[in-house]
Amino acid sequence: MKHERTDISRLAAAHEFVASMVADRPDGAAYLPLFNRLEKELEAVAAQESAIERARRISRARATA
Repeated sequence: MKHERTDISRLAAAHEFVASMVADRPDGAAYLPLFNRLEKELEAVAAQESAIERARRISRARATA
């Protein structure tokens, strides 16, 4: 789990860095494909974490029923 959290942190940091490049550089549009890719990766991680949490919640409810 710690390794996954590190990966998420690294993705988020890269996303923020590339966002500043897109916003602040005259050639920022050139970095939009990378920005979009990082954004999709973060969304995928969030969706996976959400699914895992839902599964745990269902499992806990079943165990207490």
